[in-house]
Amino acid sequence: MPSPESRRRSDLRANVALKGLLALALLFPSPQMGAGQADRRKPASRHPALSVLAKAFREEDAEALRPLLKGEHKLYVVSPSLGLRKGYYSPDQIFLILRDLFRTRTTVEFRFAPRDPCRPEEPQELTVVGHWTFRQAAAAERRTALALTLARRPGGWDLRELREVP
Repeated sequence: MPSPESRRRSDLRANVALKGLLALALLFPSPQMGAGQADRRKPASRHPALSVLAKAFREEDAEALRPLLKGEHKLYVVSPSLGLRKGYYSPDQIFLILRDLFRTRTTVEFRFAPRDPCRPEEPQELTVVGHWTFRQAAAAERRTALALTLARRPGGWDLRELREVP
């Protein structure tokens, strides 16, 4: 039977080893652990309007889209896989639709497809494709590609179109 002194040393070594393992786990998390969280914090673009779009989808926050929904124009929308019928919607309607979509889906990842480097950095109109991977309730992950068109206005950008692409 080991002496009380050797048991204390053994416990101390085990305690030090456990602390070391915990420190390594915190420094080098598993790629599976928190992958969605890491993607949510990833910067989207240097373009401020694209950063707003990415933040809204990654954080499931329709309120973050308010700066892009300021105009009096109608937005063209079509996304059968999200249940959005083809039509023109007011900015307030789009806000409510996206708020409901974000409430019923959990974002796994949102990223933009690479943009054409030949295009000007600050055009009057900008169309990008965003790939949104999400879960709805306990269902498997789903992925939808959305073409998002923005138009410049004095003082910022407006979302003008949200269209599902194959």
